[in-house]
Amino acid sequence: MKNWLNRCVLILAVLILAGAGIRTDAAKKKVQPKKIAYINGENQLVVKFNGFSQGGYTYVLTNLSTNKKTSGNLSMNGSEARVDLGASGLYQANCVYRLKFKSGKKYMLTYFYTGSGFNGANFQENGSKVRTSWSLTGKNYPSYEAAVMANGTSLRVLAKKKTTSNSARSLAVSGKNLSTGTYDVLIHGTAKKKGFNCHGYGVVSAVSYLQKPSRVSGVTATPNTHQVKLSWNRAKGASYYAVYYKKAGGKYQLYHGAYPQTSVLINGLEAGTTYSFKIRAIADVGGVKKNGSYSIAVRATVPKVAGKVKSPTMTLSSSYKLTLTWKKKKLATSYVVYYKKANEANYRKFAAVKKPRCILSRLDQNTNYSLIVYARTKFGGRNYVSNEPSDPINVTPSVYMKQNYNQLIASRVRTVSYRNGRVIYTTKKYPRQLKEAFVNYKGYSSKTKYLIWISHYTQQTTIFTGYKGHWKQSRSFTCATGSYSTRSPRGVSHISRKEKGWYYINTKCMYVSHYWGRNSFHSRPLYHDGSVASPTLGHPVSHGCVRCPTEQARYIYKSIPSGTTVVSY
Repeated sequence: MKNWLNRCVLILAVLILAGAGIRTDAAKKKVQPKKIAYINGENQLVVKFNGFSQGGYTYVLTNLSTNKKTSGNLSMNGSEARVDLGASGLYQANCVYRLKFKSGKKYMLTYFYTGSGFNGANFQENGSKVRTSWSLTGKNYPSYEAAVMANGTSLRVLAKKKTTSNSARSLAVSGKNLSTGTYDVLIHGTAKKKGFNCHGYGVVSAVSYLQKPSRVSGVTATPNTHQVKLSWNRAKGASYYAVYYKKAGGKYQLYHGAYPQTSVLINGLEAGTTYSFKIRAIADVGGVKKNGSYSIAVRATVPKVAGKVKSPTMTLSSSYKLTLTWKKKKLATSYVVYYKKANEANYRKFAAVKKPRCILSRLDQNTNYSLIVYARTKFGGRNYVSNEPSDPINVTPSVYMKQNYNQLIASRVRTVSYRNGRVIYTTKKYPRQLKEAFVNYKGYSSKTKYLIWISHYTQQTTIFTGYKGHWKQSRSFTCATGSYSTRSPRGVSHISRKEKGWYYINTKCMYVSHYWGRNSFHSRPLYHDGSVASPTLGHPVSHGCVRCPTEQARYIYKSIPSGTTVVSY
């Protein structure tokens, strides 16, 4: 019984050790990642591979002919690792080497043979293929391998061919799966030595491969002021694009031969002219170029638009709100006003208006602003903005109004004019604040405490009291000034002598106050019984005098002293 127990213990121990051994072996994992291996001209073992991490590696290099070994740490450079045979001290010609890489629990074995192989190799892109050719120095390698690899941090073998004919001196690798770019092309020998498939000497060269880029599609042309914006779809295989344009009936000209983007703004075009445009893609690698086909031509007409808005000024609207006005611009169908505060960098849109004025009531009264105006022209259903704004106007609304109130209001006063046998006047009357602002802004003075203003345009006579710069309206009434053929004199004069009346056969004019020679203030023509013979007021019908309502003529005659200034405007 005891022997039986001893045997069981011994069997159990063997099983435990065997199990431990099995687990230890299973923990080591041999991997065969995608790889390219060869010996370069500097007697370095080169392995390009994927499958491990990008961390560090340990390696063991063994000369299988002498069983000498060396080991060390190695870091990846992108997808490539190298071990220098010369530096290891193990180099011998015509020998087989085993290189073992380890990364954690993963390892990889690669075999090399140091037999001679090449006098040289040639690589070139030829149509739809990458062609390689070489010459041999011996029969150390019964087969040769060609591979085309994409440049980058990881190994990507795009095409790989193998020949076993010792007479073969070239190999064409199809470019079917290649796109425009630069590739690494490798030629190296392979041989079976000591039972192992060995990689031998090889050479690597960079080859530029170009596919003809596809035809550019989706070209659009959007006109603007003196310019057209071209846009198109990205073309397969394009490194950049050539842009061409021409006037109607002319020849195409190159605008840009190597434009990298898929949209371009062509400036300096003539207004009112129709242009045609076309694009073609160009592939360019290492200075080697291939042109794609021209796109379909597209056309655009550059609109004629209004130019720079001139003479922006401040004034008041009919409701006495601060208003920006400017001269009407030829070709302009509307205008856009922009503003910015003093501490801001960019202008913002304030309003779009059809007439050459914009009320500024929405601005904060105590903030300093800069204002500019663009003219806008409607052409082909679209609005086009001029390429140059007006000169800016800087204004703080409340400050400007305070400093320029009288001037702003006075700027709305018009004078009478005469055209084609007609007197140009209005039946609308100026409000009190406008009349006071006008005479005060103009700086009129008088030897008396009175001032009289005859407005021929509105057919009004207004009497003010006060002194220079401080005139206040005391009364105002509708009058009648001279007709087209018997115009009333205009300018500044004074009340001179006075007469009780002028008497005629059937009529009379009462309360005559002379202010310009025989031109006077007086009543409307009256019959001798006192009834009105000519009732017209508010229209220019007199022979040069200012006809007034009888009570107003009497007031001037009796209350306004001689020497009083009369403004006939």
